[in-house]
Amino acid sequence: MIGSENNAKHEGVPCGWLLAALQDKGLSLAQLKERLPGYLDGSELSDVVLPLELYIETIEWGAKVLDNENLGIEISCQAKPYQFGIIGYLVANAASVADSLDLVTHYYKVFSHYFDAYYTVEDDICRYYYKPAAINDSDMRQDIDFSLGMIVNSFNLFTPKDWAPEHCSFTYSEPKDTSELKRFFGANIHFDQPKNFIAFKKDILDIPLSDSDPALLKILKQHANQILEQISEEKSLAEHVKLLIATNLGTEQLNTTSIANSLNMSVRNLHRLLSEKGTSFQQLRDQTTLEIAKEALLETQSSVTDIALKLGFSESSAFVRKFKQQSGMTPLQFRKSHKV
Repeated sequence: MIGSENNAKHEGVPCGWLLAALQDKGLSLAQLKERLPGYLDGSELSDVVLPLELYIETIEWGAKVLDNENLGIEISCQAKPYQFGIIGYLVANAASVADSLDLVTHYYKVFSHYFDAYYTVEDDICRYYYKPAAINDSDMRQDIDFSLGMIVNSFNLFTPKDWAPEHCSFTYSEPKDTSELKRFFGANIHFDQPKNFIAFKKDILDIPLSDSDPALLKILKQHANQILEQISEEKSLAEHVKLLIATNLGTEQLNTTSIANSLNMSVRNLHRLLSEKGTSFQQLRDQTTLEIAKEALLETQSSVTDIALKLGFSESSAFVRKFKQQSGMTPLQFRKSHKV
């Protein structure tokens, strides 16, 4: 749940909420300045923006210094909407739980383009997914606990006292002590999963939020849309290509010529620019296809053959070979190993 009002903030993560929480937990301003030399000099804590890696290091550092492995959960319970800029105010003025999730998932990038969130509804279960930034060899537990915890804590405000998600999945490994995780997220939790999400009964989506202000919400959405347009313009070439690939998977339009035309450049120039970025059209196509295939295997009941055809493979055997080559297991093995 997160928000930025100017382009500069897209270069990092707004961390005023984190620094305030660390101070509230007992860390001094001197300790924070020593940890973040130059970032706190002459700035209000609420205005501090940290590079992505430094944000992750800082929240994990805070947990270690405070000897509190559940710091992310505790911060999620104390955080206030106004600390997250425009997206916090958007959510606070939503008409219902469903509206609030729509706003969170649609405008998440207004806070920082490094993170993403979305939700799905299937049968009577809703799943809210949180996608953290991809940083190799980084411990992301506190950020994940905080981000999913914000949703759980908001639900706790209007659900029965003993409410808990139906089940939760985390990408990080199981810690030695899971008691607080189970108390907060419920007993049905799973670790080393491909995605982070909480699952809950979809009837919660219909609960109205009494503090909503439709007039203010309209103004805030207009402002947020302007920010999103600016962010969209700043997308990298690789991101644009992956978006076009995802849009055209399984169609005759998915080739380098059509993609280059959509980007108003020659095929040769497209190959050159992608090469300069250390990638290629084929690599991006393979990455995108694998990502979508995994989502289809996890979130639908479609057969491997149906998924293969929809992704543009002429026969399922070719899809199975490609999937195993990239992920180390067959599609069915992947689905079975991650079935909750």
